[in-house]
Amino acid sequence: MNSIFPVSVLAQPTQQLVHGTLKLTLILAFILSICGCGDGYDISLYPVSGTVTLDGRKAADVFVEFQPTGADKQPRGANGYSDDEGNFELIFLKAKGCPEGTYEVRFSVTDHDEDGEPTALSQVEEVTVSSGGDNVFDFELTSDDE
Repeated sequence: MNSIFPVSVLAQPTQQLVHGTLKLTLILAFILSICGCGDGYDISLYPVSGTVTLDGRKAADVFVEFQPTGADKQPRGANGYSDDEGNFELIFLKAKGCPEGTYEVRFSVTDHDEDGEPTALSQVEEVTVSSGGDNVFDFELTSDDE
């Protein structure tokens, strides 16, 4: 069956649609490359590390969490786990370090009693992370039954 429209007339809207879609795709790709995919925080980070002991012994697998407090409160804190030697380094989102400020430090570790039942241990301390300090903190925790 023959169409009453020439093929070139029917192809024009399709070509315009393809070109328009291609232009829009290129514009969106350019905008996204300018914006990036960052975390949305423009905050200076400072290395924070230290050790954790529990009842005088090096404590492994302790969750160390710095939660912001005070007037200069950041939108979120930093955290990390202690290694087999009790050493820890803080991570803020995916980067090593912690923003400057005052923090409430929380420690969480699950220990087991003589029956093998888990018992939770939590303690809280307050520290200040500064741009000019060494930001090395050593925490001596004690279990509830000490």
